[in-house]
This record gives sequence, structure tokens and C-alpha cells, in this order.
Amino acid sequence: MVTSPVRDVVAVLTLVVLTNGPLFFVERKGLDLSGTWEGPVIRPMIIGVVLLSALLVVLDSQRMSGGRLMHPNRLVMVA
Repeated sequence: MVTSPVRDVVAVLTLVVLTNGPLFFVERKGLDLSGTWEGPVIRPMIIGVVLLSALLVVLDSQRMSGGRLMHPNRLVMVA
């Protein structure tokens, strides 16, 4: 399976959100907020990563099942 930059970005964002140490640090120290799951920094990040991941799963499943989307052009990936 060929990786894509978008998939790599989503994987990195997912790791940041799931480990969420940096998010708690920014919320507590940088913004002087409480640093809870319901905070204005952490909840939107979690929701955004979940929605983006779901969208990419749907797009990948359509591409792999022969739906509307086609396999990526390997010539473009080499360039």
C-alpha cells in the first residue's frame, strides 16, 4: 500500500490528540485554562481528527472498492 502525505498528517494529528500531552500543556500553560477534556482546545481537536479520519476511511473504501475514485497515479508519486 502506498502512503500519502495526507494520511501521514492524519496519523500524526491522531497521535498528538491521543497522547494529548502537548494539548494539555498549551491549554494549561499557554492559555491559562483548566486543561480538561471539555476544554476549548482539546475537544475541537478530538472532534476534528475523528471527522477527518472517518472521511479518509470513506474515501479509501470507495477508491479500493472500484467506486468513483481511482487508484492514485504511481507516476505522479515518483516525481
